[in-house]
Amino acid sequence: MRIGVFLFGGVEMADAGIGGTEPTERRYDQAAIEHAHRELLVCGELADRLGYDSFWLTEHHFQHEGYEVVPNGLMFSAFLAARTGRIRIGTMFNVVGQWHPLRLAEDFALLHNLSGGRGILGVGRGTVPREMLPLTAGTVSVGSYDNPSAAAADRLNREITEESLDVLHAAFTHERFSYSGRHFCLPPPGIPGPRR
Repeated sequence: MRIGVFLFGGVEMADAGIGGTEPTERRYDQAAIEHAHRELLVCGELADRLGYDSFWLTEHHFQHEGYEVVPNGLMFSAFLAARTGRIRIGTMFNVVGQWHPLRLAEDFALLHNLSGGRGILGVGRGTVPREMLPLTAGTVSVGSYDNPSAAAADRLNREITEESLDVLHAAFTHERFSYSGRHFCLPPPGIPGPRR
């Protein structure tokens, strides 16, 4: 049996629960968010010392309500990897549509290699339009059953995610590769590509 720790990465909320501040009315400053980051590192170190197999976080952006305040799970994982020696570290999940797939592949590979193979790559399509739209210059969002007006944005998100996963797989399994899809052409036209 393997046992891992999954933390949303929220700030400490003294008034959470019934009768407390409404979730959408919460506002936390940078000091509270920085404190949450440091506490998460301490939790990861403790999980490593206690023998847990894995430590997981989420990738979220612009969460001033304080619920999920780690915008870059890979960078956080690198800090945690430097402070631990055994535990595997992952993000549930890296929002693929917010990353260029080659950048995600490179950043994950760097974490994985420098940590001695302890990185775990989690990927997903995202859940929050207010996070995705600013990070994709308004081009990629996500839809759901309760958000039918975003059906076209959701289809685009699925297309980009599928192509990104193809690019990630190629990057992780080939020393050199090229890729041509609807959304990604690698290498871009005019840039010398791999020699076959």
